[in-house]
Amino acid sequence: MARKMYLMVPRMPYSGCYKLMYRGDIYYMMGFIAVLFGTLGFFLIVNLFFSFLYLISRAAGGKFYSWIVYDFEFLMILALPFFGLTEYVANEFYERFNGFVTRMLLLVYALLVFILAIICFILFGYFADLD
Repeated sequence: MARKMYLMVPRMPYSGCYKLMYRGDIYYMMGFIAVLFGTLGFFLIVNLFFSFLYLISRAAGGKFYSWIVYDFEFLMILALPFFGLTEYVANEFYERFNGFVTRMLLLVYALLVFILAIICFILFGYFADLD
């Protein structure tokens, strides 16, 4: 007969109370981790396409972002995971460098975002299979 292994995990945060949890119950967290990596991969793909828009021109990316958020603060907060990273990086590049260097750096940025998205989707598949 196999021996069950128990882990001590907190029942409620900051309570100090502990409950016994089977080691097999940890695999339920794999679904949460899979969703986390899938969502992160989706946000990176959206940032990748937005970086291609900035690669065309600064005006196209800036006008699209201002059209999305329409100068409302809460829309800027909601659009942050979708467009915030690329908006920040592209504005920094366009302020510091000339047009040619900026477009080369945006290509490197797009390649980096693409590689990170692939890694996130690979991890999504791995953790989804464990669930």
